[in-house]
Amino acid sequence: MAIIRVGLIFAAVAGLALLVSACSPNLPNAAPVPGESTLWLDVPVFKDSTPDLNTNLFTNQLATQMFTLFYYSPKPSAEVAAFYTDDLMAQNGWSPQSYDIVNHFSVGEGQGAQIPKGKTAGGCEMFKFHGQPATLCTFSKLDDSNRDIELTIDASPDDKTNQTLLLYTRTIGSVVKKQ
Repeated sequence: MAIIRVGLIFAAVAGLALLVSACSPNLPNAAPVPGESTLWLDVPVFKDSTPDLNTNLFTNQLATQMFTLFYYSPKPSAEVAAFYTDDLMAQNGWSPQSYDIVNHFSVGEGQGAQIPKGKTAGGCEMFKFHGQPATLCTFSKLDDSNRDIELTIDASPDDKTNQTLLLYTRTIGSVVKKQ
């Protein structure tokens, strides 16, 4: 019972924090913290992009293995793909990470095995998202502890801000089956 009460209190506080931040756009920004509110030192910052410091700190305060950072840019997603070249990322220790392309819905209404349709090349690729150009970049590297680190950069149009939303997701430990 005490665990449920603590969970409800935490949910209420988290909901209140989101409500206050959504209703109070004039709140001061949180201080930048690399890896929690701004990009990690081994990931180049896309030109003309701005971090959403408050959202980043809120979403990553309890993160341990997966961190997501929100950035916005007036530049189109094609420029994101052109910026994050394999060469630029290699200078920062990253390699293109290919992954299997699977049918969105697997056999057994999502409960069965995924059916491979091919592989991506890794790095940055353009695709259509709701009929608009978008970018997906996938890279990986080993950290100092020999753990697999994966980086996904997803750039797509954000209808609310009329900008490009860049989501940087860093995962410690592979979520992609390596070949």
